[in-house]
Amino acid sequence: YIQDFESATPPKMPLCTSAVNASEGSANWFIENNPGYGFNSNTLTYLSPADDIDANAWFFTQGINLEAGKDYTISYRYGGASTDDFYYNNSLKVMYGNGANPISMNETIADYPNFSLDAPVAQSINFTPTSTDVYYFGFNVYSPNNSYYMFIDDIIVDNKLSNNQFNTADFNYYPNPVKDVLHISY
Repeated sequence: YIQDFESATPPKMPLCTSAVNASEGSANWFIENNPGYGFNSNTLTYLSPADDIDANAWFFTQGINLEAGKDYTISYRYGGASTDDFYYNNSLKVMYGNGANPISMNETIADYPNFSLDAPVAQSINFTPTSTDVYYFGFNVYSPNNSYYMFIDDIIVDNKLSNNQFNTADFNYYPNPVKDVLHISY
């Protein structure tokens, strides 16, 4: 699964994804093109309003089929718009569960409380589901009020590929070098 937000028409969410504001405030995730701070394409963006309500907004991926006991990796980039530790601290939690809603998010992958960043940080985290099911990944901004911007981009969920059972003796490809068409057989 890859979500780089390039298929979205800002400020709308990409198809099959959703955003939920679980607080009483007015702010929610939206897509912004080239917001800066190291994010230079369509990017998932949260802007804290100038009110007294703490953030509690969620972005949910589409459902992804995962197998029990299989090792997976989720990677993404996240960041903010300030290195001012006093004013603009952000907090982000990454979770997964069986529904695209806050109540269904029951497995925590990562928690980044009170960070101040003005450039992207790339993360790659391994996890193993305990049951085979359709899972949704939730990105929850729970920053204090007036925390300014938070950004997320380049979400990838992938299984760790293993070549222990791949017999290279039976793998054939031609021509090498390739110009227009590559033939592959196994």
